This record gives sequence, C-alpha cells and structure tokens, in this order.
Amino acid sequence: MSCVVERKMELGRKLAALRDVTPGNKQFGWAVRKQFGLDNPLEVAEMMRVARRYGDRPEIFRKVGWRVLAELASLATSEDERRKFEDRISAGERVNGAEIIRARSTIGAGARENDTAAGAAPGGRQS
Repeated sequence: MSCVVERKMELGRKLAALRDVTPGNKQFGWAVRKQFGLDNPLEVAEMMRVARRYGDRPEIFRKVGWRVLAELASLATSEDERRKFEDRISAGERVNGAEIIRARSTIGAGARENDTAAGAAPGGRQS
C-alpha cells in the first residue's frame, strides 16, 4: 500500500468520526479547517466516502492506489460494477481508475440506448 493511500485513509477515518459528532455542515466545515487545515469540501467528502467504504477492507485498499479507491467509492459507480472490480482486485488483478470510469460510461450509454429503443425520448421522457 502506498503512503498516500495510508495517509488519506487515516485522515478519512478521522474526518468521518468528526462528521458523526458534528451537527451541521457549517460547524463541520469550520472544525475541518481548524483541526486539519483542509478547505476543499470535495476532497474531504471523497476521503470520508473512501474510508467509510474501504477502511475495514485491507484486501482492497492495500492493493490499489487512491484514484481506484475514489472511483470505486464514487456514487457514480453501481453496486454491481463495484463488486466486479472488488472481486478482480481481491483475485490479484490490476485495476485502474480509467477502467472504472469507462465501465460507468458503458453502462450509462447502454441504459440510454435501451430507453430510446423502448420509445423514450432522450432525457427520459416518453415520446
């Protein structure tokens, strides 16, 4: 496991613990800036999301880089695709972030094609 993954995972755990005991977004943002010196809410959210999903799964987080973890934990990655990638990682296969993004794009394009074929107009409206 890389030092970057180790550091971000530990920081994500601390941020998640702080989030759990801090009532509002404004108070949480202030506490994060004061305690950790972080002012990018997207970065903070990503670290918490990754730590919550993979913090107790060393069979995953010790085998990949941060970008892979972030893409796997992304809300844009379906549970089905996530499980497939996790199985591959656990089996020792190499996976990269771009591959995960491509898999999401393929799924989305297929769903749009199926909607259009079924009579839905682009954008999800029935024609």
